[in-house]
Amino acid sequence: MKRFILLILLSQFCVNAFSQAWLEKLPETKSKNQLTLYDYQKAFNDFWEPFNVDNKGYYIEKGERKKASGWKQFHRWEWNMEGQIDPKTGAFPQKTAQEIYTVYRNANPNKQGSKVANWTVVGPNSSDGGYAGVGRINCIAFHPSDNNTYWVGAPAGGLWLTTDNGSSWTCLTDNNDVLGVSDIIIPSNYSTSNTIYIATGDRDGWDNNSVGVLKSTDAGTNWSSTGISYSIEDGEMATRLLLDPNNDNTIIAATSNGVFKTTDGGSNWSTMLTSVSFIDMEYKPGDFNTLYGSTSSGDIYVSTDGGSNWTQTYNNSSARRIELAVTPASSSVLYALAANTSNGFYAFYKSTDSGSNFTEQINSSAINLMGWNSNGGDSGGQGWYDLSMAASPSDEDIVLVGGVNTWKTTDGGVNWSIANHWWGDGVPAVHADKHQLKYRTNGDLFECNDGGIYISTNDGTGWTDKTNGMIISQMYKLGVSQSVSG
Repeated sequence: MKRFILLILLSQFCVNAFSQAWLEKLPETKSKNQLTLYDYQKAFNDFWEPFNVDNKGYYIEKGERKKASGWKQFHRWEWNMEGQIDPKTGAFPQKTAQEIYTVYRNANPNKQGSKVANWTVVGPNSSDGGYAGVGRINCIAFHPSDNNTYWVGAPAGGLWLTTDNGSSWTCLTDNNDVLGVSDIIIPSNYSTSNTIYIATGDRDGWDNNSVGVLKSTDAGTNWSSTGISYSIEDGEMATRLLLDPNNDNTIIAATSNGVFKTTDGGSNWSTMLTSVSFIDMEYKPGDFNTLYGSTSSGDIYVSTDGGSNWTQTYNNSSARRIELAVTPASSSVLYALAANTSNGFYAFYKSTDSGSNFTEQINSSAINLMGWNSNGGDSGGQGWYDLSMAASPSDEDIVLVGGVNTWKTTDGGVNWSIANHWWGDGVPAVHADKHQLKYRTNGDLFECNDGGIYISTNDGTGWTDKTNGMIISQMYKLGVSQSVSG
C-alpha cells in the first residue's frame, strides 16, 4: 500500500527538523503507520509544556529568551492537517489530493479544460529586503558564460530565470505538478542545447515531496521525467545534483533512497549507493572521480572512483547535519560544517587530504555560528533546516557559513566574524535562514535564504537583494467568500 505523502513528510520532517527529543514522547506501542495526528500533538505538547512557550514560539531559560526549535513549523503542519484527518480518530487520509485528481482526470478525459479557474496574481512580489523578504529560495545555478543570466529554485514557487542580473524574473515551471526545487544544474553547452536539470522537492523543509529529476531541452518551456522518477505519494526527495565539468551527459544525483549516476543525460541511471541518504554532495575540483557526501546524522563519505565505492571517513554521534565546501584555490581542501543535536553549531573542520582526515578548527565552546545572536553567544539554532557553506574560488582561507545568520572566516576557520544578520545589529541586514551560499567563477557570492536571493561582490562585506519580481511566498492559509462564488 502506498505511503501517504503527508504522513511520510511528517515522519521524515520531524526527524530532520525538530529537535528529536519530543519524538521520544510518541507512544511506543504504535508503529509509524498507526500514529495519528492526536499522537503527534500530544507528544509535541507534552514535551514543550514545562518550557512555558509563548504563542510566538519563545521561552525563557535562565533569564534568556530562547526560540523553541521547530515550533512554528509543527503548528503550520498541524493546522494544515486538522481539516484532512478523521476527526474521531485523528487518522491520516490514505490518498493525496493529487492522487484523487489524477484518478478523476483519467476517468473523465472529456471534462478536462471545460472549466478553467481564473487566477490573478496579487503578490507579494517585492520587499525592502533585509528583515523583510519575498519568499524562500533553496538554490541557484549560473549561465556558463553570461553573468546576467542565472536560475533560482524555490521550495514551493518553482524555477525562476533572470537574464538581466535580477532586474526581472520569469517562472519556468508554472505547469509542473510539483513546484519545489532542491537543486539546479546547467550544462556547459547550454547556449546550444538549452538543457536544464532540476532536482524536484524541498530538501530542507520537505514542504514539497519530489517527483524526481526533471529535464528540459527547450530552456524550461517543457519538462520531462528522467530515469529518476517518483510519484508525490512515494515520499521521496532528490537533494543534490553534480554535473561532470568535462561531460555534460554525466550527472551524479543524491536522493533520499540513494546515490545514482547517469552517463546519457538522465535517460538511464546506475545505482552507486543505496544505504545512505546524502543531504549534501561535492566533487574535488579538477577530479570528478573524487566525490564527497554528507548526511544529516553526522557522517562524511568519500569516493575515489566516481561513486562506485564509498568510504566513511567521518562519523560522530554528537553531530547531526553536515554541509561541505570545496575550492579550486586548493583542490585537496574539503571543509565540513556540522550542526549539533540541538540544531546549533557543533564544529567546523578542515581536511587537506581530500577528505581522508579532518582537523577541527573551532567548535561550539568558542562560538555558536548557527544561532540568532550577532556575537555568537547564544545556544541552539536551526541546523536541520538552514545550513550552508561556500569557500572562495580564489582564496582557500575565505569561507562563509550560513545558519540563521551568515559568518565569515579569512584564516580557514579559526576565527570568525559575522557577515550579515537577520535584522542588522551593526552589520548588513539580510533575511534570516540561509539555504545555499554559492560562489560564481568570477568571485561573486550568492546567498539563498528565506527572504530570497542576495549577491555580494566582495566576499560578504556588502549585500544586494535581487529578489523583487518573483512570486514565491508560501501561503499557509486561504479564505473564500461565503456570499460571492466568483
